[in-house]
Amino acid sequence: MNFCRIFYALTFCVIYATIARGNDLRCQCIMTESKKPPFNLVKNIEIIPEGPHCDKVQVILTLKSDQKICLNPNAPWVEVIIKHLLKKPKDSVQVGKA
Repeated sequence: MNFCRIFYALTFCVIYATIARGNDLRCQCIMTESKKPPFNLVKNIEIIPEGPHCDKVQVILTLKSDQKICLNPNAPWVEVIIKHLLKKPKDSVQVGKA
């Protein structure tokens, strides 16, 4: 009887851990912004390439207040920033994991 309880508890833990970890494998950007933010408030820009977690490129802007804004990667001014960042040495650009 105890073996069955332990077996069910372990099975539940494995299923729960698998589901909880699966939540990280999704797009972080549900909605995107096309307007230019005030760049003096920008702390970081992160580019996350498309991959198995999300079928589109994500550009996440972090403000100095730690607010995150998802930018529309197809907006002309965002495309210019992406091209500029990708030309910089890799040490100075943060690209998210695919």
